[in-house]
Amino acid sequence: MFSNWKYISDPTILRDDYYSKADRTIAIGLAGDCDDFSVLTASCVESIGGIARIMGGFCEGGGHAWCEVFIGSEEHFDKATSYIRDFYNDKNKTIIPAIDTNGFYWLSLDWNLGEFTCNDRDLVELYISKLK
Repeated sequence: MFSNWKYISDPTILRDDYYSKADRTIAIGLAGDCDDFSVLTASCVESIGGIARIMGGFCEGGGHAWCEVFIGSEEHFDKATSYIRDFYNDKNKTIIPAIDTNGFYWLSLDWNLGEFTCNDRDLVELYISKLK
């Protein structure tokens, strides 16, 4: 999904953001903007039983949305980080956790796995999976 994504801005005739459903995003060939990518990514996480959230923030270029997957404890995050670095054969891959107010760790599934591309200010949780 990450390597086949085609970035397309929302139609200029719309005044508000357009949020594409995951099945529509797939049907048009993995194309859309950051919130469409986030919705599709969160849907994929949830389809295999994971807990996802979609975060929003602002940076120099404007607003941005990204998906995060719930990891849990710092110990589990360290294990996940080790698996990811092994998979990518990159012992120095940057992987930065998001830690919520409860101390739980989340892994960013933004354009660059494990890294945030835009979260300078005004972070807000736009969506979170229902906890089971």
